Amino acid sequence: MSEETNKYIGKPCPQGHTLRYMANGNCVECQIAGQKKAKSHPQKRKRESKNKVNPDDFTHRVFILGNPERVSKL
Repeated sequence: MSEETNKYIGKPCPQGHTLRYMANGNCVECQIAGQKKAKSHPQKRKRESKNKVNPDDFTHRVFILGNPERVSKL
């Protein structure tokens, strides 16, 4: 499937773009702009890296030992 078969020309969005995705009807240009905006938030990226699980953390190890059914098998 080529890129162009996934898109169609529809009703203009509030910014005036007409090219839309077939799967969800979102405007192509607005969705790309939104993705770029989301990637450019350093505060959110910092928070996400802070919330990552540290495998050496005691609480994490206790959770894994107590809940083997909730931990994915590697």
